Amino acid sequence: MIDTLGPDATGEGRKPRLNLPAGACECHSHIYDRRYPMVAGRTIRHYAPLSAYKTLLARLGFERTAFAHSSTYGADNSCTLDSIRELGIERARGTAVPPPDATEADLRRLHAAGIRGFRFSYGGDEFSPDDAKAVARRIAPLGWHLQVATWRADTAPFFNGLASDVVVDHVGRIDTAGGVDNPHFVSLLRFLESGQGWVKISGPYYSDIPPRYTDFGLRVKALVGVRPDRLVWGANWPHPTLPKSGEPDDADALDAMADWVPDEATRNAIFVANPARLYGFGA
Repeated sequence: MIDTLGPDATGEGRKPRLNLPAGACECHSHIYDRRYPMVAGRTIRHYAPLSAYKTLLARLGFERTAFAHSSTYGADNSCTLDSIRELGIERARGTAVPPPDATEADLRRLHAAGIRGFRFSYGGDEFSPDDAKAVARRIAPLGWHLQVATWRADTAPFFNGLASDVVVDHVGRIDTAGGVDNPHFVSLLRFLESGQGWVKISGPYYSDIPPRYTDFGLRVKALVGVRPDRLVWGANWPHPTLPKSGEPDDADALDAMADWVPDEATRNAIFVANPARLYGFGA
């Protein structure tokens, strides 16, 4: 498989027009490094080393990051932990997939290393929504959140009233059919409004067409109208699965924020204050 992968991602591209505030945090990207073995049967499009990600951060204007551990590595969190260590815990945080037999001491060690969330891949083969309560109880004493990749109205009951917060990636990765009245999106709005949920403004190309992402933007505006204090932004670099219209430009999704969130104070909170609170920067 290694021989068939394309060239490494570089992180290069155009600079965005939107200038980010000091302390801005990019909240959803992955590192794929050939030094770390992948789980058998799982594949990637290309490697994306930390050196290339540093290029991306500098180009977009981010000073902080919160890595999303990749399911490619299963419960081996070495790549994520080493990436946090190299950037420095004052600048980087991340989510992890602790092994099923992880002890309380193991979780505390992950916390000390910068982990602040449990990546709960219930759509794959690791967990089912039935596991949410047990996992939430284990991580709540650490102040961690559950990070979920998708949102559906029929799975929402599993996440209501958990002991921990829940962070939903990519605005739930909900198809844009039905716009803001799509029942799955309405369910996500209600969950966000409850104060237990967070939503990542990331991956617009999964359900919409670049570069303006008009339909996706209408949903972002609806989220801002409900709980702007529970939103963060992520690039989803290096875009592990291909979007509908080919390789996206990270700067396009960032520049769109000026239209989706025209109030500068609110936008800056999404980039700085919200992720600082979610991932514990300064704590």
